[in-house]
Amino acid sequence: GLIAALMFVSGLSADYFINQRIKDPSLFWFVAVVSISMSILLTLPSYWSSIRMRAYQFSFGTLLVNGVLLICAGVQAWIDGNPFPTGWIMVLIFYTFVLTGLPYRYCTPLGLGLGAFSIGSTFALGAPVGHLVDHCLLIISVTVTGMVACSTLERIDRQGWLRALRMQVQSYSDPLTGLLNRRYFFEEGARQINSADPSDLPIAMLMLDIDYFKKYNDHLGHPQGDRCLRKVASAANPQLRHPLDINARLGGEEFAVLLFSCDQEHALVAAEAIRESVAALDIEHPGSPLGRVSISVGVSVTNETDQSNLDTLLLAADRALYRAKNGGRNRVSL
Repeated sequence: GLIAALMFVSGLSADYFINQRIKDPSLFWFVAVVSISMSILLTLPSYWSSIRMRAYQFSFGTLLVNGVLLICAGVQAWIDGNPFPTGWIMVLIFYTFVLTGLPYRYCTPLGLGLGAFSIGSTFALGAPVGHLVDHCLLIISVTVTGMVACSTLERIDRQGWLRALRMQVQSYSDPLTGLLNRRYFFEEGARQINSADPSDLPIAMLMLDIDYFKKYNDHLGHPQGDRCLRKVASAANPQLRHPLDINARLGGEEFAVLLFSCDQEHALVAAEAIRESVAALDIEHPGSPLGRVSISVGVSVTNETDQSNLDTLLLAADRALYRAKNGGRNRVSL
């Protein structure tokens, strides 16, 4: 915005001091002050947090007021016999489309509105037919070019954002099960626990481990083991009810489920429901005493006032899982 103001005022200065196309000093200073003020206002959302959420609307209003004032100044200059160079109207329209960063849905009505206002003003002043046609063609050309440029830039920006989002999703996704992976669990899980508000407490951690999974692979092979992992992976999904809840694969046959706003009673119910869901899959397991695939679950829960941290929850859940395995597997332990 500041660079644009410098360029705009430099051009105006050249028209006033060198080319002498602007003959009225008051017109020069009026346009210069309006342009500098506009550019300063356009930078405010970057530094003023209270209007940052309304940056598009704020910029739209700023450009609209500036454009109307600039066109009105040109009309008054024409009436006074000191025509204002209409090229600056076109510069403003193109600037609106290309350099402000406004979305297409804001730029289009703004550019079309200012262009129509400028053409209407020129027509109302009774300009010669040749001048009117020339002005209309230039305004239309600049507006259409700006619309195409803005649309193209927005499409490129959207495609870049989608590519970045796809890469982020891939970096946080476990390729075998489609669940969130270990990296996401430790990065985002820790961040979400640390930033949780009182309504998100208490927080429960469930550690899940498939019983005798090495023997399953030994008997049936790794391809069958991968299919088993994919089936077991989705068993916890029905228990994810809070927006911050996480179901992740930590590696191998081990999974972790993070449940927010979940006390000890509900955590145990959720863990038992997951264990029963896996049992209901009825997957044959030749290496298990049960003859079917089962899981052991360790549960840890924070209290309602202490949100703890990821490492503490994970350590407690891991110890509970160890107790579940030592107790005979296919069970939930706290």
